[in-house]
Amino acid sequence: MAEEVEGREDHREVFRCLARLTAHLRLPLVLAYYEGLTYKEVVDSLATPAGTIKSRMPQGLRRLRECLETRS
Repeated sequence: MAEEVEGREDHREVFRCLARLTAHLRLPLVLAYYEGLTYKEVVDSLATPAGTIKSRMPQGLRRLRECLETRS
């Protein structure tokens, strides 16, 4: 039971931090991790050059990690 509560709180925290990202950093992450799209599908879905998505995804993950670390 306590593990479920902790898991839900972790889930909420990730969503709070995702919400703090700008849309151009958040959308590729949401499409890949929550919608299950491949890298190519993310590129196609956002009609954005592959190189741009390639740089935005790690940047978004880095900022997400920073947010989660500051809240811990």
